[in-house]
Amino acid sequence: MTYNKKDILEVIWRDAFSTTGWVSADEVEGLKNSDGLLMHTVGYYIGENDKYIFVVQTYDMQSSYGNVFFIPKKTIKEIRRIDTKRKTA
Repeated sequence: MTYNKKDILEVIWRDAFSTTGWVSADEVEGLKNSDGLLMHTVGYYIGENDKYIFVVQTYDMQSSYGNVFFIPKKTIKEIRRIDTKRKTA
């Protein structure tokens, strides 16, 4: 699908995860079958390349960006375009 610059997207993607501290071998075996963490990131689309899609949470009129997300395409499960047009009665 093609997106326009500054379209608002919800990107649903699977993130890496880890443990902290010591864990038993049995706990590690149980985690091997986990689906990991499904993340939902909402932001303004600013582009993509072969490996990543780029969305930002904030931008200004001088083309400066705040909180840029570089989401690996291999981890993306779904992308939804958010319709921002207001409907009037």
